[in-house]
Amino acid sequence: MNIDLSLDPVVPVVSVPGRLDATTQIQLETLVMKLFSDGTTRLVFDFSELDYISSAGLRAILVAVKKCRAVSGRLVVAGCQKRVLEVIDLAGFKDLLEFSPDVPSAVTNAKR
Repeated sequence: MNIDLSLDPVVPVVSVPGRLDATTQIQLETLVMKLFSDGTTRLVFDFSELDYISSAGLRAILVAVKKCRAVSGRLVVAGCQKRVLEVIDLAGFKDLLEFSPDVPSAVTNAKR
């Protein structure tokens, strides 16, 4: 998996394609920690190409949510596929996250 970062002037967009599991969650967590240490308060996860998420991937999301809340920030998930959303919901994380259908609307919502 190759996590991609694009920087809107205010909101970083982290695109996560393929699988988010024990082997890839470290890459995501490391990136999220760096973004927040650099002063990020708002973040978008683009899950439009994410096919699978494991409990380790859910942990990476939880780390990002906690970091956002610690700085009174905002995390928005864009383009979440149905099967990934079902796992997020079953884990009880759906209420922790805000969802948008696509990246442009997620960026707009994150800026609020």
